[in-house]
Amino acid sequence: MLRHSFAAACLSLLCTFEAVAEPPLEIPPAGPPAPPPRPSTIHNPVWVRTPNADAFTRLYPDRAQRMSVQGQVVLHCVVAAEGTLGCYVASEDPPDQSFGAAALKLSKLFKMGPLTRDGAPTAGGEINIPIRFSVPGAP
Repeated sequence: MLRHSFAAACLSLLCTFEAVAEPPLEIPPAGPPAPPPRPSTIHNPVWVRTPNADAFTRLYPDRAQRMSVQGQVVLHCVVAAEGTLGCYVASEDPPDQSFGAAALKLSKLFKMGPLTRDGAPTAGGEINIPIRFSVPGAP
């Protein structure tokens, strides 16, 4: 009677299968991760807006102006998709006259034409902007 039952059918199938051991799958070791893509450096920017002479005069550090001190700053900036800049002071000379802080305020007045790739705006381009502060009214 077991011959026609479901249990008997299962038992007969178990006897006909043979387990075969497969060799282990060899996975090659992973190499080092790929370096992140380097940001593109902008060499010929198209400016939509830049600070005017009045902005430089208004933001010139008071103490430096009273002492007739001139200064230079280099801002390192990352350009957002809409053309605005996110900057930090890469260098400042002289370092104790607040020219870096004034340059950061001026950076909000810069706007670059949008960078595009295949017609779509892109973000992340980098640019260094040198800014020279000359004493207003000096020859």
